[in-house]
Amino acid sequence: TAAPQAAIQAADILDLLQRSQAAIERIMSEFELKAVAGIPAGQDAATPDAMFQVLLQVNRRVNALLERPLTAEDAFAQVTRAAGYAARLLATYPDANRIPREPPFESGKQPSDVLGRLISCLRLTAEIQKAAGLPGTVLVQSAPDRAEVTHGDVYDMASLVMARLDDFHRRFARNGLPRIILFPGRRFPSEVYQRAGLLESQLQQFKALMERHGPPSKGSP
Repeated sequence: TAAPQAAIQAADILDLLQRSQAAIERIMSEFELKAVAGIPAGQDAATPDAMFQVLLQVNRRVNALLERPLTAEDAFAQVTRAAGYAARLLATYPDANRIPREPPFESGKQPSDVLGRLISCLRLTAEIQKAAGLPGTVLVQSAPDRAEVTHGDVYDMASLVMARLDDFHRRFARNGLPRIILFPGRRFPSEVYQRAGLLESQLQQFKALMERHGPPSKGSP
């Protein structure tokens, strides 16, 4: 698809997402795979929040094509990886608690609960961007319907949070990348929810330190 000649607008992004959706649906039809819920169309969908919902739906279609569906274990590893990035960022402030205590374990959590906590993490990264004087925006204001949320949605949201943390790491951190996360073993959504709570606590602390002291300098000790 050719790039727009003028400044890219929300409608241009929505059109690209809908084209992607149509291509994926053709592939799913070829393999006789079950369709998933439809996505909104029209001008009402050309808002940041609505487009994020569209992106989640497109990702859900892509995940449906995977030979091995994404699991709670994949989501747990991705959230843990993001927490590793957050710990490296906190290490740039001498008074930071890099790895705070995890919140209490709460049984019975579902992927939708984890997604909600990760959306809070995403909002915190936008607030950190603002505190650092960097351009940025929150891409999502609400979670999709509870019954529709999958482990793949949780993994994708954790990946988005981690991408922002990777950008912060390249800008601010003086240490190397976190170690590679190995397969974490059998995990349940409540465990992913608890680990996401740790990440949320780290981001709240990093935001407070950023607002109090300003962005860390890569050249300082």
